[in-house]
Amino acid sequence: MAIALGLLLPTFGRSVVAVGQAVPKDLPYAAAWSQRFTSQTPPALAIGPASVVLAFARDPLQVRAPGTGEIMWSAPLASAVPPAVGDGLVFAISEGRLHALDELTGQRRWDVELDGPSAGPTWRPDWVIVAVGTEIRAYRSRDGHLGWHTDVGAIATHPALVDGNLVLVTLDAPGVVALDGAGAVQWKMALDAAPGPLAVAGGRVYFGAADHSLRAYLEATGTFEWAFDRMELVGRPVVTRRQVFAVLYSNEIRGVDPRIGNLRQMERLDARPAPGLTAAGSDLLVPLNNGDFLVMESGNLKKKTRISSPVPRDTFEIAAIAADGSRVYSVSVAVSGDRTLTAFEHRPRASAR
Repeated sequence: MAIALGLLLPTFGRSVVAVGQAVPKDLPYAAAWSQRFTSQTPPALAIGPASVVLAFARDPLQVRAPGTGEIMWSAPLASAVPPAVGDGLVFAISEGRLHALDELTGQRRWDVELDGPSAGPTWRPDWVIVAVGTEIRAYRSRDGHLGWHTDVGAIATHPALVDGNLVLVTLDAPGVVALDGAGAVQWKMALDAAPGPLAVAGGRVYFGAADHSLRAYLEATGTFEWAFDRMELVGRPVVTRRQVFAVLYSNEIRGVDPRIGNLRQMERLDARPAPGLTAAGSDLLVPLNNGDFLVMESGNLKKKTRISSPVPRDTFEIAAIAADGSRVYSVSVAVSGDRTLTAFEHRPRASAR
């Protein structure tokens, strides 16, 4: 599995480890390769089984090889929303159309018109889910056939989240709606504050709300479970088996009991966090706006390692981050505007010691 990060990573003392240079054995990730590129806007990053996909609001779509970072193919599709990858295809929304292209070659498979503001795409096996206007639509991945469409009465604010046979969508009403795999509404709840991007695990739905609270609802019914106030989340929460983690604008990361919302852990961050908190096995990857990322043990947040990016120290932020189990991918941004995509190979703790 690959992780995509929008950050830059330095080691303690802010030293830089170049690609191919000896890496301290205690670091959990080592830089495997880096590729520099230019773009007018930061990328959205998606990881497929055989691809690293970068989408840009004003530049062509790029698809790169996971092993080297070399461009496999590009397409003249500018997209302001993250692409999706699945069933051997790359799905991207550009200029009011949903496009499906072969993951390995870039060959066009199909495209369909989207007649309204859209959110997505989100892949699920055999289907791609897109919100268009007030409708949620499911297109068959192999040919673009419209399998179902459901009017939910409000506009989606984030790409749909798929969990098994359930499709969950945040709405501008504000609220959240849950549909089954055939498009039938299972429940719909109104909220008193706009929801952020969703996370789902253990039968609960979690999100940060605009009133600066972290909330939990039952996935099966939409019933309210608990709220933890005074938490202004940076991006979506991340759920492990024992805790819900949230990175906050107050330069903190907190771990909360997923059943009752009690605080379990809290750790200060020495730099402002960037969106993209990611779980990778028993670790959490925390991108920072100074160009670093932290690897933190989810069971003990005080055990953390700072990772360096093998790029010049004029880098000042991370634009994207993603992970797949064996690699972490990050895009860092330099003061000059140049961008660097770096792949970090995971080093299991047993071999790192």
